[in-house]
Amino acid sequence: GIAAVTGAGEVGAIVTAFRAAQTPLAVICSSDRLYGESGADLVRALRDAGARRVLVAGKAPVPGADGSIFVGCDALAVLRDALDLLGVPA
Repeated sequence: GIAAVTGAGEVGAIVTAFRAAQTPLAVICSSDRLYGESGADLVRALRDAGARRVLVAGKAPVPGADGSIFVGCDALAVLRDALDLLGVPA
């Protein structure tokens, strides 16, 4: 299934929480200001830690992210893609 894993603050703490979750999918949730300040660094760090897909919650563009999820997006397509990545049969 899908579960929320919280890693807050520094990139290292977030990456540690991601690694412990043992998943190929990460969704980063933050403010537009923090996305702009450290979003690209976080995406790179998550990729280095094994993330095959990194999504952003919200509409802020984050370099290197694979996409975003936000109110009004095609949530069904995002969820289907996530479940496919996780190996859950349709």
